[in-house]
Amino acid sequence: MEHGIGISLKQLRKHKKLTQKQLASIIGIGQTAIANYENGKRFPDERNLVKIADYFEISLDSLIGRKFIPPEADKLQSNGFSYTPTDLGRFTEDFMNRSQKSSRDAVKFILELLDDGFREEQILLDLLEASLIRAGELWAEGRYNEAMEHQLSMTVVQSMLTMNALSVPAVNVSGRFVSLTAAGELHNIGIRMLSRFLEIDGWDSFFLGSSVPASSLVNFIEVNSIDLVLVSATLNENTDSLCSMIKAVKSADKPPAVMAGGRASSLNRKIILDSGADFVFSSIPKTMEFVRKNSLKLNTMQMV
Repeated sequence: MEHGIGISLKQLRKHKKLTQKQLASIIGIGQTAIANYENGKRFPDERNLVKIADYFEISLDSLIGRKFIPPEADKLQSNGFSYTPTDLGRFTEDFMNRSQKSSRDAVKFILELLDDGFREEQILLDLLEASLIRAGELWAEGRYNEAMEHQLSMTVVQSMLTMNALSVPAVNVSGRFVSLTAAGELHNIGIRMLSRFLEIDGWDSFFLGSSVPASSLVNFIEVNSIDLVLVSATLNENTDSLCSMIKAVKSADKPPAVMAGGRASSLNRKIILDSGADFVFSSIPKTMEFVRKNSLKLNTMQMV
């Protein structure tokens, strides 16, 4: 596997701040052997494989990048949103590096993970979202510039669209929702991920982007019989426009439920709720749990 033991071993070694020579001494082999393992030129024999796994305190499956999905679990792929955490975060650095060199190569890597049995939800949350968070941390440290961040974001979106194109739509429709961001808000990957999870759960979706006039939005909601509106804002200065959008949605003849998210919504939760939002979301898994519990009463729910 291209992303198997070579990448795993290198990342584990760097995490421990070990040189190849130091790790080789611990395992009891030569430095050249470690270099060959990491470069994919050689595969450890059974004895050394166990030594490496024991030292880093991980399973052999995790070390070689294997993900076993029992036949019963595979049948769940089309049964709606399902998420269990994985160790895909160990590929964050590799995916980020691939995205800077070639979006095509990064997307190919994502497709390989799908082939290995990882669910779309796991790839989105444990790898793609983790990569964006890491990029934000590096940017704050001055180690990641705007061009690099934009390239990574576009690669993430491309990966999302590719996985979406390969998926089979759910048979049963849970409802209809529209998602968009506040006027002037350019950060939309988070709400697009949440939208994708609702799609996996059987919802019909409409993504409208940013800066949609209030009158057009209300008309769209009424014409398309929308049950739920997802709105978000990351930048604090976009809070007012987010509130105005929520108030406009609630002015519709049959107002749908409104869920607001993004950093600005979390920081101004009371203001957002006072403007008419029914729920302010943060964690995607918790949000999906909430939507499922309230899916039958989304048009009438009143959140405290």
